[in-house]
Amino acid sequence: MDRTMKWARAVTGFAALALFALALSVHFASLFGIDLEEKWPEVWLLHYGIFPFILAAAVVLGRLATPSRRFRDAVMLLPLSARLLIAVAFIYAMANFFIVLPLSAGGQPVIRDGRHYLNDHGVLREVTADEFHAQRNLAIRGFSGHWLFLYLASALVLLTARRAPERPPIRTQ
Repeated sequence: MDRTMKWARAVTGFAALALFALALSVHFASLFGIDLEEKWPEVWLLHYGIFPFILAAAVVLGRLATPSRRFRDAVMLLPLSARLLIAVAFIYAMANFFIVLPLSAGGQPVIRDGRHYLNDHGVLREVTADEFHAQRNLAIRGFSGHWLFLYLASALVLLTARRAPERPPIRTQ
């Protein structure tokens, strides 16, 4: 069973790594103002696809961690290089979020009757096609920044986490 679990972790980890690379290319394209959703509406599958990988990573950490169940103990199951990469990805995701949030305050882009609108809490405001595509690009940019962090963290947990060393029992005199 142990060999099967290692194989499953490796396959799942490399799948998460491949999806991280895809999310990275999506994010990179969004930095250049490309509206990927226009040409590839399935881009949002990256959003829904992250959940099985997060769950798998959480299960792996839960099985490898000591019974103390402290977050710090679970994080220490990863090598320093993996922890640093995850920290950098997290900082980038948060910075990207706080940069994109005020820029995307115009509302959610929608098309009705062939015309472009931004929906701001139920209030539709007609916009030009360029404004519409820019707003849709900002949505992808905001989400893809989080996808980077989540796919990378999942991949690194699945590929690098190791069981905590056994602690010798405490002797009482």
